[in-house]
Amino acid sequence: MASVEDIRLRENYLNWDQKNNHILIVKPEKRDWTRTNYEMDIRYIEWMFDHKPGDINQPIDVHAYMQHMGLWNLKWRFLRKLVEQLSKRIKNKVTRIIIIQSTLSVWFAHWWYTDLIPFNVRKKIIWK
Repeated sequence: MASVEDIRLRENYLNWDQKNNHILIVKPEKRDWTRTNYEMDIRYIEWMFDHKPGDINQPIDVHAYMQHMGLWNLKWRFLRKLVEQLSKRIKNKVTRIIIIQSTLSVWFAHWWYTDLIPFNVRKKIIWK
């Protein structure tokens, strides 16, 4: 079983922007999609929020670079767990979720799960 430290060192799919320390950059193609311990992803995300550079109380923008995400990468169970857990645990810390260079698969997943995404989270999503 992977620990948060293992994920951070091996996969490292979350990084703080060097120029703007209130921007969390997500590159999901770096995640090991064969790993099914989704709870560790939630802990990794929480760890990143707890180790934010600068003012820890400053709201965060999430920039998700999705250009390398294909339908085969999307794990529906993972997406459900992610939405369920993060909407409870860190919802008030994120001001915007900016999806950058999205693929059709990502748009489809968003459309499919729109009803499961809480309204307050849905209105934070911006497509670029």
